[in-house]
Amino acid sequence: MEKKQENPSKKQRVDDDATPPPSAAFADSRSIQSSFTAENVLRFDGGGKFVVLQGDIEGRPALIQLEQRAACDSKEEFVASLRDFQLELTNYSGAEYSNYTGAGLGASWNVEVIWPASERQILRKTPSHYTLVEESGELYNQVVATFVQQQAERCNGWVDNVVNMKTELERNLFHNEHFIINVDTKWTTHSELSTNIEVRKTWHEAPFTDSLYLLAIAKNPNLRSLRDLVGEEGALLCDEMRDELRNAAMRVYGVAPGQLRIMFHYHPQFYRLHAHCVRIHAVNPGSEVERAHLLTTVAFNLRMNADYYKNVMLSYKVRVGEGLHKILLIPPSNPSTTGNSGKDQHGLL
Repeated sequence: MEKKQENPSKKQRVDDDATPPPSAAFADSRSIQSSFTAENVLRFDGGGKFVVLQGDIEGRPALIQLEQRAACDSKEEFVASLRDFQLELTNYSGAEYSNYTGAGLGASWNVEVIWPASERQILRKTPSHYTLVEESGELYNQVVATFVQQQAERCNGWVDNVVNMKTELERNLFHNEHFIINVDTKWTTHSELSTNIEVRKTWHEAPFTDSLYLLAIAKNPNLRSLRDLVGEEGALLCDEMRDELRNAAMRVYGVAPGQLRIMFHYHPQFYRLHAHCVRIHAVNPGSEVERAHLLTTVAFNLRMNADYYKNVMLSYKVRVGEGLHKILLIPPSNPSTTGNSGKDQHGLL
């Protein structure tokens, strides 16, 4: 009689060198340390919000994955608890931004406060829909450039204070006549910021360097975004920013150049040309293909064509309802302006 084959889908999948355990790893409530011996930390992401440990339980190989739960799952409970939160100031930008460490709901928090908050800032923090824009050089010159100039004028005051070393000195790692390099305020896991050389020595290869985030900001107010970079002069600025960001990451934090992603954003959050430097494994807002432009690639394009960024089509997503979206959202005057592409006359998809 032919032996009936077992259906593999009905079998529990077990590695070749393992057999099913006689019981759950932790049969009842007890501390992990009571029977688990940690041998290696395989993952430690988000400042410890997601961790994978390798070790053994009762002499057999074990993996433990820990993902931090929210402090509470009720919006009402969270708001009610704010009266008990304790805050300690960690940084003040000299403008509307201030940062704190906070304690509440049995957890620690990084707290950003924007005050007074503009309509645009409120909109940026509000969940919304996005739409993709394909912006030609012509569209930029005819519609977008005026908006960019207006936004640049609004931010020039605090940016000038930063690049002229009047504020945020504790964040500064490098400066010359063209740009500065600062620790980005988004690097919330960074230890206490200081201008003291001895304190800075402790930053080298510290655990928090896993979340490295540096910012190079141009001093020239006429450079608002990569659209303003031209030819060899623009290419050299890209090269210099890239090289000094690499140097700062290695000198101060012990992070090698091959571990870095250095990019411009288009459109940027504020309109003074600035380059972001993060670890290559970082997946964060701004790393998306439609927004990130690597400095090495930008320099190459400028040397290939001096006016490359004056004319090139740049795609990006824009939040529905914000200022840039409103000036782009001009309905077609007749059906022929839409055509087969599904785009209106201003490149909205």
